[in-house]
Amino acid sequence: NVNIFSNHYDISPNGNSIIFNSDNNDLYMVDIDGSNLANIITGLNNMSNQVFSPDGDKIIFHTEETNGDIYIMDIDGSNLVNLTNSTGIDRSPRIQPRP
Repeated sequence: NVNIFSNHYDISPNGNSIIFNSDNNDLYMVDIDGSNLANIITGLNNMSNQVFSPDGDKIIFHTEETNGDIYIMDIDGSNLVNLTNSTGIDRSPRIQPRP
């Protein structure tokens, strides 16, 4: 059983998938009809504010793992990169253009 936080989700640009964080702080993706639930990434502290890139190939999100930075990764959880790596807390990533 996976519980989602309703204020931390995004719908893919093609409208086929939803990415969300669970009550255990993992990121999941599921088809819009509720099928094909997949744990995308686990093990980082307090992941949230996840958004799809405009082409739907990447996921951008906030984590408090490294002082509150913004990360980007492929939708399968691979190629994780810290985008901000700053001393301050970075939150609520947004990417343009959005439909």
